[in-house]
Amino acid sequence: MREWAGSLADFVAVRSEVSVSQVGWSAGVSRADLVDRAVVVASGRGELVEGLRALAAGNQHPCVLEPTHVTSQPRVALTIGTGQPILGVLQGIYGPDSGVTEFVDQIAEATDFPVALLIDEPSAHAGSDLDSATRQLGEYVASVALGLWWRARGMEPELIVGGGMGVFAAAALAGVYAPIDGAKIVQALVDASGSDPSDLSELAASIAWEPALLDVLNADGKIVDTAALSSPQKWADIAQSAVTATDSSEELAGAAAELVSRGIDAVIDLGRGAWLSSLDVHGYTGLRTATIDPGNQHEAMARAIGQLWCAGGAINWQAVNPRHDSHLVLPSYAFQRQRYWLDNATGSTPMVARPLDPRFVSLATGGLVAETTISVASLPFLSEHMVHDQYVVPGVVFIELVLRAGAELLGGDVTIESLQIKRPLVLHPEAVADVQVSVERGGSGHRASVYSRAADGTWHVHLVAEIAQRDGSVDPVGEPGFTITEPADTSSLPAFDATNFYTQFWHPNFRLGTSFQLIDRARGGSGWAQATFVMPGAETRGVSAGIRPELLLLDTAVQLVALAAHEPGKLDPERPVRLGTGYRRMGVGTSVPQGPILAAATAVSTPDGQIIGDVTLTGGDGTVLAFLEGVSFAQVSPAMLARMAEAVHSADTQRAPLTEIDLTALTALPRGERVTQIDGALRTALARITKNDPASFDGAESLIERLDSLMLIELKDIVEQQFAVEISTETLFDASSLVGLSNWVADEITTQGGSSDDAAQAETTSVAAASPAATTEGAAPATATTEGAAPAPPRPQRRRRSRLMSVEQMTEKAFLDPSIVGKGAPDPDAPAATLLTGATGFVGAFLLRELLRSTDGDVLCLVRANNEAHGTERLEANLAKYGIDLDADDARGYRDRIIPLVGDLGEPRFGLSEESFTGLHAMIGRILHCGGMVKWTYPYDGLAAANVAGTVEVLKLATIGAPRQVDFISTVGVFSSRTYTEPSVTEDAELDTSGPLAVGYAQTKWVAEKLIRIAAERGVPTTIHRINTAGDSVSGAFNRQDHLSMMIKGCVEAGIAPIDAPMPLQPAPIDYVAAGIVALTREPSAVGGTFHLVHPQQLTWGQFFDHIGEYGYPYEGLTFADWREQVTSRRAGTMALVGLTPFLHESADDVRLPYSDSAQTREALSALGVHCPPLDSSLIHCYLDAFVASGFMPAPGES
Repeated sequence: MREWAGSLADFVAVRSEVSVSQVGWSAGVSRADLVDRAVVVASGRGELVEGLRALAAGNQHPCVLEPTHVTSQPRVALTIGTGQPILGVLQGIYGPDSGVTEFVDQIAEATDFPVALLIDEPSAHAGSDLDSATRQLGEYVASVALGLWWRARGMEPELIVGGGMGVFAAAALAGVYAPIDGAKIVQALVDASGSDPSDLSELAASIAWEPALLDVLNADGKIVDTAALSSPQKWADIAQSAVTATDSSEELAGAAAELVSRGIDAVIDLGRGAWLSSLDVHGYTGLRTATIDPGNQHEAMARAIGQLWCAGGAINWQAVNPRHDSHLVLPSYAFQRQRYWLDNATGSTPMVARPLDPRFVSLATGGLVAETTISVASLPFLSEHMVHDQYVVPGVVFIELVLRAGAELLGGDVTIESLQIKRPLVLHPEAVADVQVSVERGGSGHRASVYSRAADGTWHVHLVAEIAQRDGSVDPVGEPGFTITEPADTSSLPAFDATNFYTQFWHPNFRLGTSFQLIDRARGGSGWAQATFVMPGAETRGVSAGIRPELLLLDTAVQLVALAAHEPGKLDPERPVRLGTGYRRMGVGTSVPQGPILAAATAVSTPDGQIIGDVTLTGGDGTVLAFLEGVSFAQVSPAMLARMAEAVHSADTQRAPLTEIDLTALTALPRGERVTQIDGALRTALARITKNDPASFDGAESLIERLDSLMLIELKDIVEQQFAVEISTETLFDASSLVGLSNWVADEITTQGGSSDDAAQAETTSVAAASPAATTEGAAPATATTEGAAPAPPRPQRRRRSRLMSVEQMTEKAFLDPSIVGKGAPDPDAPAATLLTGATGFVGAFLLRELLRSTDGDVLCLVRANNEAHGTERLEANLAKYGIDLDADDARGYRDRIIPLVGDLGEPRFGLSEESFTGLHAMIGRILHCGGMVKWTYPYDGLAAANVAGTVEVLKLATIGAPRQVDFISTVGVFSSRTYTEPSVTEDAELDTSGPLAVGYAQTKWVAEKLIRIAAERGVPTTIHRINTAGDSVSGAFNRQDHLSMMIKGCVEAGIAPIDAPMPLQPAPIDYVAAGIVALTREPSAVGGTFHLVHPQQLTWGQFFDHIGEYGYPYEGLTFADWREQVTSRRAGTMALVGLTPFLHESADDVRLPYSDSAQTREALSALGVHCPPLDSSLIHCYLDAFVASGFMPAPGES
């Protein structure tokens, strides 16, 4: 400590631009609370440097408080006497301190007391003759205000002593009534001196009385019956016995013996402390300090804080010195700690205080709710977890509460199996958050959720977790299920010791205290990291607050993921701060290690800025002590956290109320009106979330770009609450804009609604009780505050979405205007050019390449763009994305034949004028229609504009004059009904035999295919090509968003894969599919035919993943049902599998894909010289080579 004081003195001496307050602020919020402590109280740079150098040399100095070695936190008593000075005692506090300011302002509004006496310079009222009434009320206001000031700085007294009228201030600070109500009592007493106390009964009845949060003692050291304070007679008795002499040196002497007998070792007087010497008579040796010094008030208060901290007290340094926007990086100091492991996870930990002890209430449903409050004042430990200068409640607080609630419900220790943090809880220094933890009983596992109530009354969910009862007979650590391999050469990776890890590597805007600074030494980067750890000591704030040491250790271990994720040499000071958002699986053992605690981690960064990694902790002998799998982090900005804090701190009266929604009336409206009303409701919701004008949102603007991640979560919750729909995050990203989301909701509320039977079921089940876990964001959790109250009814469980559309319904939607008809025979002299739709997609890119290769005509590509140049840029970028090089030798002249046609498939006439649309017909000889919207989570109506109406526009174009051939790209999914029981479907199977379909995309392709068939019957030459694609058989180029690609990646990451599935594996190489389609469209005998461009080889899922296993990716084979259960329950979910969960949740039970017979197609293609390569290990490994080369997947053996 002395060495660091010298370094800091040198630092301040040469930094003339640095102010004393800036040094104080930075030192206070970035230094850890270690056991060796000293304080320098200075008013200028010179005095600060002198004091620091005296401290470094071990010399005494007037501004240096005596250095101490702390062994425990002190037990604090607060004392309030009478006859204290009041002039100017709040000068400099009123204004900067929000709690004091709010209280004094209330006094000014509710009473006649001249608050200027307290907040002006004392000389402004020197010589004022204060009457007894003014003095007594002034003493009350000053005492309460100073008590609030101390509380905001982290002081937590064990009891409060009040002498005379000081009892009323003591009761207010003990929570018996609101401080303003205490002022009304004091004023009423002095105004009604000598009157009958019963005259004050009306005032007593208007006050909300609460049990005292701590003991209140009177001047004799006896406990005050605070329950009796509700009696005006008791008020009069206190006033009658009050000490009125100005000399109060002996006023509280009677309480001294009681303080000593209770083991109090820090006494803070809210006055001048004249009576404190009385403690000597009883052998008191602890800290004693006064808050008021009329000669130098500011220094007295600063010294009092410093003295309490040096005595071991917990101080909220954020609130001590003036806040500074710029944070100084101060010289670092060394850490000295002792390594040890918790002897047994079930052993109790000695704690100085237990502010995390919630109140438990059992629910009629068999669940439980735990209630508590969290604030900086009650939990000074929060000052050790500061992000962007905001108090962010660390996840270990939530986890500790969940473990306690789970143990209470299940009657024994519990373990958390998976956890997700939905949003952070951010607090202002004076805010108090009401927190509820709900635990619902399940079968093998139980669900826990943590909520907080915002200032406007809404509830926000912060955390959800799956917990299970711990079996004491087995070490619960289990098997990690993953391995972390040290790279061959780690010498080039940066190494850190305990000091510079937190001063050099750790983000300066994420400030941690000693409870979280447990890394002893670390090395890592580029995807891997390793460290040794120390356990937190019993003196750390986290352990003192009641957090289990092993939880603090695991929280620190998570820091290794951040180290693993960073690229050495790229520590940009402007890099984003990331907060942990949960993990998929955890195991914590009870084995006692011999020697140091070791940890290793791996990490990868995702395209959306997240970090995901795994962590293991082992003993020196290699025993696995704990692991975390699937740890995730997301970026947070200062604005995001400020908004979260504001939600807890103050009710925003200007926050837009949500629109009242009558779902019955809304669903009955015509679709256009329905969309308009939903658009208005969503604009109101967005205005509420962002505090912007509803009209400021452009309907086409990307919500993903405008809203941060927490805003998107809030929007998702509001949509689900208001419209009674379930919207996945993937769907929210798919919808993208306000227009897209409004249309999605408009369609979804007509498909998610339950039947009358569902309503009846909901009615009969509504007598069951609810817990917070049954509510959505913004809805109130079940209350536990009214004894004996009937439990609240739950929201009825929504049905699993069923979007089944029958053949009759789809046929009805396949309406083709009678005017669309082939007029005569095709023109043999029609232009050679082809119109290609969908050229900016994966299939479209290879169709474009094949058209350029196999035909001589130009290719007009319909593309959404600002202009032709932009269209050309999009087309060429898409080709390059899949490795198609227009500058290659065999591609000469291709670029000149690509003609962008700026338009939109979803608009009438593609958005072209009638003249341009007619002219387009004259420019082309055929249409290859591959365009459409591929969104697997969208309902039919959300896709119909592009996929169905767009097909109608294509047929309109084809029939303007002599009919142009239309070659339509369909999907094997048009035969994906559970009721289609044939083992295979042939090319000539009647479409009407498909059975009902569940997936919106397949429904739109069925209707579009039906339209093509109707047009064929009317004389339009057509071909239909049902495809099932994989990557290029030569380059391996692939579609990252394809379900098979994501499934391979996800299964490899999770280490599990299905060995069976209700769908055959028939992915054909995209180069074969494109060559086959283009060849068939040029074959006259193919006109009117339907073709299956799929792989003919039948390969089971088990065989398919065996080839992947041969490549070097190990996996566990599961039945489809078990695999789906693990994926959808998040036990083995990965980012790659997230996109599949809507299908697995909502549609898989209604889907069965038969084998697509392609015999006729293969026969036709064979005659044209087009053959499909075998689906063997060579082809599958070609795809995997591309996955690895592109970074889509790590190479085998790499994490």
